[in-house]
Amino acid sequence: MRVSLLCLLLLILLLAPAHLAFAETGQATATAEPPATAGDPAAQEKFYGALQNFYLLGLSLVGLAALLVMVWGGIEYMSSGESQTRATQGKKWIWNGLSGIAIAAFAYALLYTINPDLVKLRIGSVQQYQDAAAKKP
Repeated sequence: MRVSLLCLLLLILLLAPAHLAFAETGQATATAEPPATAGDPAAQEKFYGALQNFYLLGLSLVGLAALLVMVWGGIEYMSSGESQTRATQGKKWIWNGLSGIAIAAFAYALLYTINPDLVKLRIGSVQQYQDAAAKKP
C-alpha cells in the first residue's frame, strides 16, 4: 500500500510538467504569413518559444524515462517468484530510476543555486535582450 502510494505520487510529480510542454499557446492564425528572416524579431520570438518548449519536453522525457524504468523494475521484482537474481535485478532497476530522479533534482538545485533565472521558464522577449545588449559598453 505504501509503495503504491509512493509510485502514484511520483507519477503525478513526474508527469505534471508534460501538460506544459504540449499546451496550446493560442497563437494559431488562419492567414498565411510570409516566412520570417533571421533578423526579424518575430523569428527570434519563435526561436525562444521553441527553446522553452524544448526545455519542458526534456524535463518531461526525463520524468517519463525514470517512471518507465521504475515500472519495469517493479514488474521484474514482482514476477521474480523464487529467483533471487531477478528480484535483485528488479530492485536495481527501481533504484536506478530513483537515482535518475535524484540526479535531475540535484542538477535543478545546482542551476538554481548558480542563478535562479536559469531554471525559470520565462525566457523573456527579444526586446529585453536587445535593450540589454545596447546598454553594454
